[in-house]
Amino acid sequence: MSSTDEPEVGIPEIDRQHAEIFSLQNKICGLLEEGAGQDRLMPEMDRLSEIMDAHLLYEVGMMEQAEYDELEGHAKRHEAVREAFARVAEKIRRDGAGPFNLAAFRIDVVETFCAHVINCDQKMAHELGESSA
Repeated sequence: MSSTDEPEVGIPEIDRQHAEIFSLQNKICGLLEEGAGQDRLMPEMDRLSEIMDAHLLYEVGMMEQAEYDELEGHAKRHEAVREAFARVAEKIRRDGAGPFNLAAFRIDVVETFCAHVINCDQKMAHELGESSA
């Protein structure tokens, strides 16, 4: 996903975090495409894991503070994003770069995260924005 394609939710800090995640996902896709070794690939995967975890915790904290009605369901979707990432990260850790792991990363990580932003985060941001108005 290019930086011009990144979906925004309208909350500056969340949009900044999303942009950082999408940028790192793009970098990892590039590393997978070029067949980078584990020495270059895994530090970026570990960094993405840390950034995604921090981001998802930030969102939950924001929803808790706002007493967001759909917090439980949204948090379950966060868990699905984490699980998808963990599955692919394990494949990459085990098998390294290659076309199948590139496809798995794009579908199971990039597309899952993007769908979450579009289907869940945009709705959450809209509703939180309305409740604070």
